[in-house]
Amino acid sequence: MFPALRALFRPRRPRWDWVQVEVTTRCDAACAYCPRTACGNGWRDADMPQALFRRVLHACRGARRVHLQGWGEPLLHPRYPDMLAEAVAAGYEVGLTTNGMHLDADMARTLVAAGVDMVALSLAGTGPRNDAVRRGAPVARVLEALDRLREAKARAGGALPGVHLAYMLLRSDADGPEGLPALLRGRGVETVVVSTLDHVTAPELAGESFAHAGAEELAALRRRLERAEAAARAAGIRMVWRLPQPAGHHAPGEVMDAPARGEHPLSPGSSPPELWDIPEDMLHALAAREGDACCTENVGRAAVVTVDGMVAPCVFAALPRCGGRARDGTNEVTAQRMFFGSVADATLAEVWQRPAYAAFRAAHARGAPPPPCEGCIKLRVH
Repeated sequence: MFPALRALFRPRRPRWDWVQVEVTTRCDAACAYCPRTACGNGWRDADMPQALFRRVLHACRGARRVHLQGWGEPLLHPRYPDMLAEAVAAGYEVGLTTNGMHLDADMARTLVAAGVDMVALSLAGTGPRNDAVRRGAPVARVLEALDRLREAKARAGGALPGVHLAYMLLRSDADGPEGLPALLRGRGVETVVVSTLDHVTAPELAGESFAHAGAEELAALRRRLERAEAAARAAGIRMVWRLPQPAGHHAPGEVMDAPARGEHPLSPGSSPPELWDIPEDMLHALAAREGDACCTENVGRAAVVTVDGMVAPCVFAALPRCGGRARDGTNEVTAQRMFFGSVADATLAEVWQRPAYAAFRAAHARGAPPPPCEGCIKLRVH
């Protein structure tokens, strides 16, 4: 075939809204709902080597944004300022989420000087409730970190980084978001993103998820959030939130007649659970399934790269192995790992175009999520 024709039929290089890069799995906080806490001593602490990070930056060409944080506190990485500078220099928009405990005045100046686009800090309450469930990351320290960022931006006279607050809404603290506008007023926060507990890591936390909430409870919560959103708007803060559909509601994206585990071409029961090799006829059958699934993790336009370079479709599929037992005596915290390749030996575009990954995305697009995703609350959040 002539070169021009060959180029015409070459698969188009994909572009991603973002790639989340896990630079470390270490953390010095102990949030009650975090898989790291549930794994206890079985968690594997690791930092991404600088050489691998540079490979990631090269491999992810085509992504608009890189978010340099995964299942760990990114500011603990000893080379994190260098990583930020290299990612910005490579032309990416750069974001991160931090617990704020290491965001002192020097780090605030570093983030501003590096040209980082967005910094998010985390809370799960507006007072003692946060301090109880986010042990080691008290509200007072988070507010101090916000003030350091605001001061560093003011001294530099720039608009970046944009400052967000990632708020974990637990069922036992449903009125918590209504206290956010007063707490955050004047601290430079531009956007608050309210999320609910999606991944329950221990039985005692099941009641903190809204996965089984009924229509009446969710309607009352929606009214609370609408009040909080209006108050935040009056304070110059944008608040965004999503809630799951009521339990038992057949929402878009829920597969009511899924095949039994082991029968689906992407079932961990029928092939190795971390890097699947799918027969061609099964790929076609999978892609032909119909439906209207929608995953809020944006699996069709985003990806996650783990601390060791593996590519997963979302953070919940990229949990490190515990290596031990969870607090409830099981080892189910990381049972749904799902990887499609590694950027250590391929570009993200090459991994993205592999048949198994293409089939995974086709399944989601057509409303037939594979078994690792079936039942995930992210398919019910709208």
